[in-house]
Formats: sequence, C-alpha cells, structure tokens
Amino acid sequence: MYCLTVSIFYFTPANGLIVRTPSSKTWTKKTSENIFIKHRKILKPAYEHIKGGVKEWFYEGREYQIVETEFSTEIRSFVFTPQAIEYKLNSIADHPSVIYKNGTKEWHCFGFLSRTLVLDSPSVIYANGDKEWWQHGKRHRLKTNGPAVIYGNKQYWFENGEFQKCIV
Repeated sequence: MYCLTVSIFYFTPANGLIVRTPSSKTWTKKTSENIFIKHRKILKPAYEHIKGGVKEWFYEGREYQIVETEFSTEIRSFVFTPQAIEYKLNSIADHPSVIYKNGTKEWHCFGFLSRTLVLDSPSVIYANGDKEWWQHGKRHRLKTNGPAVIYGNKQYWFENGEFQKCIV
C-alpha cells in the first residue's frame, strides 16, 4: 500500500485572509511489518518541500541521490565504511546507476561496475549496442555463459579480470 502525505501550511497575508498552501509532500509505502517507509519509483523524489525546493529520494526506505552532470545522470546511495559515510554509484532495483546523454548505461554495486540482481546481464551497454559484463569491478563472465566483452563482431573472454581468449 502506498500513501502520499501532504503537509499544509497556514498563513495570514497582509489582507487578513487565511490561506492554506501545501508545504511538503512525502510518499511512503507500508511494509509487511505494518511500518511506513519512504518510497517512490526510481528517479522520483519521495520527499519534496514545496517552497524550499528540497527533494529527497528513497527506494524501499533507502536514501539515494540523483546527480546530474553535463554528460550523465547518476544514482548514488549511502555506503557506510569504517572511515566515513559516503555516496557511491549504486544500481537500485536493476535500474542503471549511470545513464549517459549518448544513451550508454552502466550498472554499479557499491561503486564497482557490477550487475548483481540480473546475474547474466551486461554491466555496460553502449549506445551502439556493444556490451561488457563486469563483476566486483573486474571484467568477468563464465566461459559457459559467453564472452565478457562484445564489441561489434569481436568477442573477448575474461574471468575475474584476466584475459582468456578473443574471437574476431
């Protein structure tokens, strides 16, 4: 079950009228434990403060950040390390973590090129259709599943970052 909560702000302008205006919107989802968590579809904010322009993104209660650059749109989520709390590139619900303006898509897992939810799917799909399979930041695909890199008609096999063979 999904729920949209709108906070209403009341104020009296100079003419003495009371005006109701929305001040914030929060999208939540009820879990199986009957707890409401912040949640909204990928790339849609789960919290918006109307006047201040503040937006926060959550998926299944986990906060993430949208970063727009000149060349791409990136999804970054919190990663807790012994040294600090950092934002790292991270795919959520098998949505690409980087989408370049030219159409190239990348999937990351905690900062490393890797596609974990759909095991035998490429981690990089270029706009021209070329594909690369990565696991934990290294080119990798089992020989039985096919090549780890496909550039046009060329195929390259890698296991744990180590080159195995090439077919041209």
